[in-house]
Amino acid sequence: MKLSRLLLGVLLITSCGKCGTSDKTSEIKSDTTTVSSVEDTLPENPVDKNFFISAPAHVVPANTTDTITDPVITFSVLRMGDNSKLIIDNGIDSSQVNIKTCFIGDNCEIYVVGSKGGAGDKGADLGDDNDHGKDGTPGPSGGNGKTGGDGKYLQVNIGLNKLGKLTINSYGGTGGVGGNGGKGQRGGNAQRFIHSGGNGGSGGSGGIGGSGGAGGKVVVNYWFNDSPLDVEGKFTVRSDGGAGGVGGEGGPGGGGGSAVSSGFTGKRSGGSPGPSGSKGAAGPSGAHGPFPKVTQVRKT
Repeated sequence: MKLSRLLLGVLLITSCGKCGTSDKTSEIKSDTTTVSSVEDTLPENPVDKNFFISAPAHVVPANTTDTITDPVITFSVLRMGDNSKLIIDNGIDSSQVNIKTCFIGDNCEIYVVGSKGGAGDKGADLGDDNDHGKDGTPGPSGGNGKTGGDGKYLQVNIGLNKLGKLTINSYGGTGGVGGNGGKGQRGGNAQRFIHSGGNGGSGGSGGIGGSGGAGGKVVVNYWFNDSPLDVEGKFTVRSDGGAGGVGGEGGPGGGGGSAVSSGFTGKRSGGSPGPSGSKGAAGPSGAHGPFPKVTQVRKT
């Protein structure tokens, strides 16, 4: 069932999803939106905590990352050690994380990342030889990287018992890497009266890195199970755009053509080999994805 069809804040599924270890695929920089600065814009739909009765407990040890592979996951208790991360698999377009009782360490994060953009095609390498001392043709440029996927929908319903520092984020995907430039053509060899070899062709330019995807939509309902906690600067909700992809490398230049002796005398006639072509320019990085800031936060 698509979560987009559900009312915000209503918990419909109580079974635990599967968790596994994964690395974060996108490092993003953004300005910060904290809970204390976001207005309560969600409808008055209090969370029914009876749905947590049969849910399992889960621990994310310090300095580790667990991956959620189900679109809806519910924990009766979640303990996150310092520097731990809970990531939603980016194959899920819409996800909901429900946590009745949560103990959060320092520098923890719950997030989802849009898909990474595809890499640009490599420029073709030109043939090695030209003729009659002609200069080589420059190599073709690499293709541009593809745009990263937009961030996903993420809803988190969370009861706080202990709060070190927690960030909830839906990142846009990183842009694809630009393709490398092709190799320049080799300069033509000298022939008879054309005594000097041709210049090698320059390498092709690297492709432009793909743009990062736009940040996703994040909805958060939170509450305090025991006594109220200070959330100022400790509880942050974000929707960061993805990083731009790295530009492709410039292609290598072609070699210069060789010189020959005079066709009549058999002696050298002052001809010289052609110089090799220069390496192509590296492609620029792609643009950072936009920060739509479509976040909604409400204390229940």
